[in-house]
Amino acid sequence: MVREAIASGELEGIYSGAFMGTAEAITPFYTSRLSGWSIHYAVPRGEIDTPLLRSRLITAGTGGLSVLAALLLAGLVARDIAQRRRVEQSMEEAQRMEIVGRMTGGMAHDFNNLLTVILGNLEIAAKRVRSDDRTSRALQIALGAVERGGHLIQQLLAFARRQPLQPRPVAINALIRKMMPLIRQAIG
Repeated sequence: MVREAIASGELEGIYSGAFMGTAEAITPFYTSRLSGWSIHYAVPRGEIDTPLLRSRLITAGTGGLSVLAALLLAGLVARDIAQRRRVEQSMEEAQRMEIVGRMTGGMAHDFNNLLTVILGNLEIAAKRVRSDDRTSRALQIALGAVERGGHLIQQLLAFARRQPLQPRPVAINALIRKMMPLIRQAIG
């Protein structure tokens, strides 16, 4: 190999060959223009390939770790974004419920004022009309409806969180029986 490199006429280059007869070697050479002498420096392939392989493995490992770290960070960011969206949606829902509660409370107070006027007039009419059973009965049904309207207002105010909620058991059958005259009158 050395002879072939010298015979090629090139002043410098690289060739492969055996190193001390046993190991494969890479041999760079240089030929002086002045003297014509050449210098050949054989380096065992293992001494070149091992650091190169090691640097490739380190680069690949570092790149793999970088990709894993980027994926982990992307996952954490995505989870954080999803959590923020859930919190924002919860806050928006709470704000909507607050607005509905305020509107309900305002409407309940206005409706209560109207029912107070109706109740007062019905009580005055009931005191004046004692002799006519049919009219008296209609006034009692109307007074019952006003009373149920008052209970409805209490529920609306409880929904609007302006009054404490006081749940209690209700006899459904008795409530329906009380409402039957009003239902019959409404149906005709």
